[in-house]
Amino acid sequence: DGHGRTVTFFVFEVYKGAASWCVRRRYSDFNALWLKLCEAYGRQNVPILPPKQLVKNESEEFLEKRSHLLAHFLYELLEDRAVCSSPEVCAFLECEAGAHLAASNAGIATCAAILLGELHAEEGQRSALEDELAAAVSAARAAKA
Repeated sequence: DGHGRTVTFFVFEVYKGAASWCVRRRYSDFNALWLKLCEAYGRQNVPILPPKQLVKNESEEFLEKRSHLLAHFLYELLEDRAVCSSPEVCAFLECEAGAHLAASNAGIATCAAILLGELHAEEGQRSALEDELAAAVSAARAAKA
């Protein structure tokens, strides 16, 4: 983290329509989101966030359990239509970046399809030329014989 301490990121994949992207968040990011949502929607309307640990625990078992609990927290957030479409949640999930990525990927896919079509057309022309050349060679051999 710049101070020689190790930090843990939780990585999860976000799906929206046909697009998907990965988002990396620390526990403190989840906590900041939770606080903003509690302020905006009331604590009673926001799912419970798994508690912060007083002593840092980096065991694989602990991190896996925390990852599952955070995923459950997100799942519950996304079940509430008002909360899930909030600017806070959209920013947390990087929805705008995901939309740009989806548009970019669609553009790349379109370009790839055009190039692939051009390649097949060139291959077809080359194949026709090879056939013509083979016929000419065969005709020349037949005339020579």
